[in-house]
Amino acid sequence: MFIGRIRTAGIVSLLIVPCAAQAQALSAVPPPACIAPKVFERISAPAEDIAHLEQQADDYGRCMKAYIDARQAAVEGAEAQAKAEADAGNAAAHQVNDLYAAVKAYAAKHAKD
Repeated sequence: MFIGRIRTAGIVSLLIVPCAAQAQALSAVPPPACIAPKVFERISAPAEDIAHLEQQADDYGRCMKAYIDARQAAVEGAEAQAKAEADAGNAAAHQVNDLYAAVKAYAAKHAKD
């Protein structure tokens, strides 16, 4: 990680540029593995065909709900990770700013000597 030059005079600023090794590639979102049932247009259909189609539709609905739940869990995990990353970066910035404030105060105190 490169920390930009920070001067003790004036406002302390921090520039953090991540190294290529630190950057994380986004993973591809998998498509649903669920197979939708085929619905055929017929004048009439036997009751067992309708019951089978309804069962397939229910299976498909459960599969898609599981897929949606998995996507939601991934979003929640990513949000938690993003917050942790931001908090860590902010804490590091505060540490650097505190150090440079202490250096500035020390330099000002001993410049009069």
